[in-house]
Amino acid sequence: MQLVSNDEQRQIEAFLYLEARLADESRYEAWEALVDDDMYYWVPAGDSDQEGGLRVSVTADNRQRLATRIAQLKTGMRHSQLPVSPMRRVLSNIEIEAVKEPVKSGAREYRVGANFVLYELRAQSTHKLEVWPGGVEYRLRIGTVPLRDVLLRRKITMLPRDLLTRCARNFPNKIAYYCGDRSATWSQMDQRADQLASGLQQLGIGQGETVAILTHETIEVYEHFFACMKIGAVRVSLNWRYAAEEMRHVLKDSNAKAVIVQARCREAIEPLLPELVKAGILVVGYGGDHGLELDYEAVVESGRDNAPQYPAIAPDDALFVSYTSGTSGLPKGVVLSQDRKSVV
Repeated sequence: MQLVSNDEQRQIEAFLYLEARLADESRYEAWEALVDDDMYYWVPAGDSDQEGGLRVSVTADNRQRLATRIAQLKTGMRHSQLPVSPMRRVLSNIEIEAVKEPVKSGAREYRVGANFVLYELRAQSTHKLEVWPGGVEYRLRIGTVPLRDVLLRRKITMLPRDLLTRCARNFPNKIAYYCGDRSATWSQMDQRADQLASGLQQLGIGQGETVAILTHETIEVYEHFFACMKIGAVRVSLNWRYAAEEMRHVLKDSNAKAVIVQARCREAIEPLLPELVKAGILVVGYGGDHGLELDYEAVVESGRDNAPQYPAIAPDDALFVSYTSGTSGLPKGVVLSQDRKSVV
């Protein structure tokens, strides 16, 4: 056995405790951020000395499959269990061995074994406290950057789309928005935004591309905003008071790839429709008899069975562009980035 230093031991133990806490609290995104691209997560079906993939397993996920599972959970339509059972685990007997020949050159790698006792309150069924003893094995890697620094940076990075996911998870049945006699809960908003995001991706909308909306105040305003957040698209709102020339300027200036139009606002954008179609800009109508080729609800429905692909988003990526009223000339755009810092 190759011994490790006291500093290495402290880093590794801190990592194990963090990983256990994130798993116990169902904080899937933060937990996923701890793993490297070549990770392999294996839970054997019963005791086994065989490698994962050589026998039936409870779970045998690589990095891509893990990301897919978490993306499916975010849709709000797939759950491992609801309500989630509160749980906490205790780790003990941690044994650490340095690997002599790491997979990645320049990194330090370790084999780590530990025992655990997991306490679970079965909230869905018996409402009794279950105790699960077991053992766990890790293959860990520390690169050139100290592990603690990496974890701290990941921990403080929270995107606006994460806030919606948290609201849907923590307040699923709480009303998020009222509009006249309509209302929507946080879980409904999250689900509809996911479906719209997936539908937009199927129409070819990608990260960094602009999706505009022309509407009065409705719940769809926020579905559109949240959908853009999820896929890294840029949200632009067209003021329904704009003249046609001002709308043309905003759509061109923002390089819009699609525009969502409320039926009652179609008249305002009617003069631009032929040139929008000619320019390849998708025009999606909603709310009543809009008479447009693409229908908003059809786009939402198309995303029902396909979880959207969540791209990696940097803090300085654009979140939305807000345009002025244009009283002193053509409207001017102000960019708000993902870390909520405005750039004119």
